[in-house]
Amino acid sequence: MNVIKLYRALLFLYAFLLIFGILHHVSHGAFYDFSLYENIVYIIFLLSVITVLGSVILLISLSILSLNKKIIQKTEIIYLLVDIVFYYGVIWVSLYLSTQCRL
Repeated sequence: MNVIKLYRALLFLYAFLLIFGILHHVSHGAFYDFSLYENIVYIIFLLSVITVLGSVILLISLSILSLNKKIIQKTEIIYLLVDIVFYYGVIWVSLYLSTQCRL
């Protein structure tokens, strides 16, 4: 798997978590009539925590791979910067969902 495919996969995962966090914040309490919704929020929270912890290692290793090439591709650097910005958004979503879960 090349570096750009990994950047795209991370970007898709980050976008999913950010969209879920924003939708949950906007529709605060609208879906709590469903007994299953709390479980969904808890599963997404666990996914965001695993993503935050694993992405640090993955982003560092991918940035080292991208920056230590003889010919640096511009698209890899752009994906790296976008992924770093989205990473901070995922941290926010993880913190927000931690306040919404009954542990």
